Amino acid sequence: MRNGERGFTIIEVLIAMLVLATGILGAAVLQITSIRGNSSAFEMNEAGALDAASLESLLAESYAAGGLTSTQLSTMMGVPMGTLVDMDGDGQAGLNDNTVATADYNVAQGRYTLFVNVWSYTPPAPAVPNVRHRIRAIMQWQGILGIRRQIVLNSVRGTKVP
Repeated sequence: MRNGERGFTIIEVLIAMLVLATGILGAAVLQITSIRGNSSAFEMNEAGALDAASLESLLAESYAAGGLTSTQLSTMMGVPMGTLVDMDGDGQAGLNDNTVATADYNVAQGRYTLFVNVWSYTPPAPAVPNVRHRIRAIMQWQGILGIRRQIVLNSVRGTKVP
């Protein structure tokens, strides 16, 4: 180097490149995490909307004292009878049942599976005959990174028996 001329040494340049590369790598990781978060939020939103729409349909349906029939659910959900399964045939399996083998009814909706459980209760006499239905709609799907996800919606409705 001549007197009065100043520049960067090779070590300074390498350190500056290392700092820049670390920053770019951090931004790339942040972008990937953001994409995964958006995908997960989209799945949650879609599943929640499907689950809420299904529960609204279930609430609008008329029920017999014994619960919801497979024919009613088939018509309401717009699916063929063969795709609905009430494993024990009583329409009143456990409210937390969330497998094809245990739920009252199950409907596949794309990558989502809806499990519906209806529990009916009629108070004993001399109470006014008012059948109460507790409905639980459980939406399950395989989420991002292969994680099993579910959204559970609950509702209670009453039906006055004549």
